[in-house]
Amino acid sequence: MLHPGIMICGTLALFAVVQAIFALAFVRLFAARQPVELNDDAFPKAAVLVPLRGADPKLRETLVGLLRQDYPAFEIHVVVDNPDDPAWQIASEVARQYQATNMRLGWIEHRRESCGLQCSALVEAMEHVSDDCQIIVGIDGDVLTHSTWLRELVAPFRDARIGVTHGNRWFMPEKKNWGGLVRYLWNAAALPPMHFFGIPWGGTVAIRASALRDSGLLDNWSRAIVHDAPAKKAIRKLHLKVHFVPSLMMTIRENCDLAFAHDFIKRQMMWTRIYHPNWGPVFLHALATSGLLIAAILVVVFGIATRDATMIAWAGGGLAGYLGCLLILLAVMEAGVRRSIARRGEPTRWLTWGAILRLPAAILLTTFVYLSAVLLANFRQRVTWRGVTYHVRGPFDVVMERDVRMTHSNPDADVSL
Repeated sequence: MLHPGIMICGTLALFAVVQAIFALAFVRLFAARQPVELNDDAFPKAAVLVPLRGADPKLRETLVGLLRQDYPAFEIHVVVDNPDDPAWQIASEVARQYQATNMRLGWIEHRRESCGLQCSALVEAMEHVSDDCQIIVGIDGDVLTHSTWLRELVAPFRDARIGVTHGNRWFMPEKKNWGGLVRYLWNAAALPPMHFFGIPWGGTVAIRASALRDSGLLDNWSRAIVHDAPAKKAIRKLHLKVHFVPSLMMTIRENCDLAFAHDFIKRQMMWTRIYHPNWGPVFLHALATSGLLIAAILVVVFGIATRDATMIAWAGGGLAGYLGCLLILLAVMEAGVRRSIARRGEPTRWLTWGAILRLPAAILLTTFVYLSAVLLANFRQRVTWRGVTYHVRGPFDVVMERDVRMTHSNPDADVSL
């Protein structure tokens, strides 16, 4: 029988190789710059939908960035939760200051209790979209865009086989506290499987208007908790593809504490459980990766307690090697994403030496947070999101149970909502 330390070391090595394959394949997407067609005639008219509830710390910059898009013809539909929401004043001021003739401002007049309020806002926005808009775009209130953001998102639709395009998020928190590092690490680990499973990110996503209607996705929104997770299955009915745009890795620089990070991860895993067709393997993978690290730590502790040098050497060496491998992969991913972000002139140096030195401990902390989030998400049916409590009984069986409207915000806040 193999020594426990050797078994742990071998298993860690195997997991490291598998994770390296997926991470490096993902990083290759950033190697070459993808040119965007500059001929305006190549871009169809687009409608950008902006559902808002609460004033995100950089909401003003988000809206101004949309108005400054270098795109031939587009309209913006901002749908605020209610007229007393703090986002309403910010959006109104931006529209007035920039004399935004292509921006329509409104609030949810029909508050559907059978879906998430974000989905309710999107369905309502679609009622006002011009008939000649061929592309429907969604963006979150915390996403800061550059001038060619919309061009890059729409350009792939020249391929008739593509039904959805999307970017993804990369966290660069201004404060390097434990919550910010945990959310950063979890998100970095989630990106490769999101790409290879074809899971779009709703913070920067576009869909053909015809596909939105023909696939039944628009109807699904009126009964779903989120708008992006059901997209892949709906689009595949039309034999269309989901396309990831590497140049659209959007930096999120807001901060969060550890409790917020845990709730954020728990919510993301809940959406995965509800809408991902292979939640079982995803759940088992989460248990295996988290459980393996915890097992390695326990074996090292047991080896120290029993003074078993062989156990300490193999298990401790395997654990150190595994953490070292994860740090190298993280550095490679960080470098790849930074190339994409730097091309649009944004600052990329955010990690301090103090944060770098805490990354090994943050990886271990992320392991425990992730395991807790996955276990809770596996059995969770109720979720509170931006002050609203939902009972999610199925992918398209949602009941709003409690709605506490946001009526004020802290102008000095720098944390996510």
